[in-house]
Amino acid sequence: MASLNMKTLVVGEQPPGYTEGDAYHYILMRILIAARAQDLQAIDGPYFNVRDVEAFTGGAALSRPRLRRQVGAASSQIEAANVVYAPAQDDYDHAELILDAYEYYTTVEKRGAATLGDEMIDEASRKMALVIAAKGRAAGLTRTKAFEPPA
Repeated sequence: MASLNMKTLVVGEQPPGYTEGDAYHYILMRILIAARAQDLQAIDGPYFNVRDVEAFTGGAALSRPRLRRQVGAASSQIEAANVVYAPAQDDYDHAELILDAYEYYTTVEKRGAATLGDEMIDEASRKMALVIAAKGRAAGLTRTKAFEPPA
């Protein structure tokens, strides 16, 4: 932030005037792409104002699509990070259904693509579902819906 002459003194906070978008989006996306190319995990920086959980949560929500936010010393940040980075229950359930349906259709029905309701699912769907399901499992979510093969 200093080397870019950013107008802020709070590490992890958007500079004044950035009310829309993210001042760090381009930089963090480049880091993410470089890390993924090397099979590395990319982690965003900390938010130093450890007692401002609301501001931490807002910053973490901005980083969520890209990087995992580094959690500071406050346990309240850990709780907020778990809420921000865990998938929503519906998204977790849907990911698990995609995995089950894809497994069924590729092994039992011997198809390379299939549908889940009105949605086409294929290998790309499976890979995306693996990410969401793994995050949900890591967060301790449990399934509320089960896949039912067609009769």
